[in-house]
Amino acid sequence: MIRSTIMAAMLGLLGVAAIPMTWAQSESAPTEQTTSYSDTELKSFAAAAVEVHRINSGYLPKMAEASPDQQRALEQQALRETTAAVEKQGLTSDKYDEILTAAQTRPEVATKVEQFLNKTPRPGTTQL
Repeated sequence: MIRSTIMAAMLGLLGVAAIPMTWAQSESAPTEQTTSYSDTELKSFAAAAVEVHRINSGYLPKMAEASPDQQRALEQQALRETTAAVEKQGLTSDKYDEILTAAQTRPEVATKVEQFLNKTPRPGTTQL
C-alpha cells in the first residue's frame, strides 16, 4: 500500500500536496536503484498522482472539521478512492509506492515524473 509520509513528501516536491493518511506499508520493497520504469509506468504514475492530489484536497477541509471517529471513516473512504484512482491508471498501490520512493531517492526518476506531471492535465483545467 501507499505510505502517506513518502507520498506527502513526493507530492510536495512535485508541486502538489496530500493530506496525511493511515496507509499500510509494503512488507517487501524492490531495490529501487536497480529498477527502471517505462515511460508508460511513469506517465501512469503522474496521472494517478494528480488524481490522488485532487481526492486528498477534497478531504482536507472535511478532516479539519471532523471528530476523531469521523476522521477515521473519512481516511478509509479517501483510501478507497485513491486506491481506485491508482488502479484506474493501471498501477497497483505497491507499484505506485515503489515509483514514489524511487522518485524521492533518484533524481533521474524524479525528473521524468516531473516532465509527465507537467504534461498531465489538472482537473478543472484545459490543456493547450
